[in-house]
Amino acid sequence: TAMTKEFAYSIYEDFVAGRFDRLERVLDDDIDFISHAPTEVFPYLGRRQGRAQVLEALIELHRELEFLSLLPVTAVF
Repeated sequence: TAMTKEFAYSIYEDFVAGRFDRLERVLDDDIDFISHAPTEVFPYLGRRQGRAQVLEALIELHRELEFLSLLPVTAVF
């Protein structure tokens, strides 16, 4: 799928709505994710490799925090 502005924003919307089945389809098998948030506060973040680990971290993040919206500060298309 071509990365368009609309497609990118739909990924953010799926996360906010907790539609992880849709997110799973857009994550690469070999995704390499890193968050520099303090692991004392966010123990499920840090570095995660592979679709399963990243999806697990995103699901846990969603369980712990309430998301009303999620938009990037900057996006380049």
